[in-house]
Amino acid sequence: TWLRKSLAIDPHQRELHDMIIFMLESEIDTTVEDALRERAKYFQQFCAAAYQTRTPFRNSTDPDRPLKIGYVSGDWNFHSASMAFSQVILEHHDGYIPTAYCTLPPENQDYVTGQWKQRLGTRFVEAFGLTPGQLAAVIKHDEMDIIVDLSGYTARHRLETFAYRPAPIQVQA
Repeated sequence: TWLRKSLAIDPHQRELHDMIIFMLESEIDTTVEDALRERAKYFQQFCAAAYQTRTPFRNSTDPDRPLKIGYVSGDWNFHSASMAFSQVILEHHDGYIPTAYCTLPPENQDYVTGQWKQRLGTRFVEAFGLTPGQLAAVIKHDEMDIIVDLSGYTARHRLETFAYRPAPIQVQA
């Protein structure tokens, strides 16, 4: 396909690799092995170096404290993804503390973004301008127990941040 030809010309184009992975998901003849192989190529190209820099966690091991769960997304606005995950995040049990890491550009923020900011207060973290390493450092500093990727390989994802292993448990596409 033209995406693979373009990637062969410039293998550093992360967006092209994102599109290939995203498109594989919609092809009926894509096997699990095909999808995993493409993700492994992505990891080697864009994430392996970050993974080598991971460090031990300093999170509290107190079993009675609430779990800190961070959600990383570029869709904290009026978007179908935000509508899908809003109730999960906003209806957390008292034993969980949710934090939103927003990679949405300021010019794309809207009234829904404002509602997230109001509801979560200081637990709504503006992360658009941060590099993957900087965002990983913020997440690690916040001592998140679990981080969840809500973007997959779509626009404004931060999968490279996850390669730094900023939380002991990570859920991602």
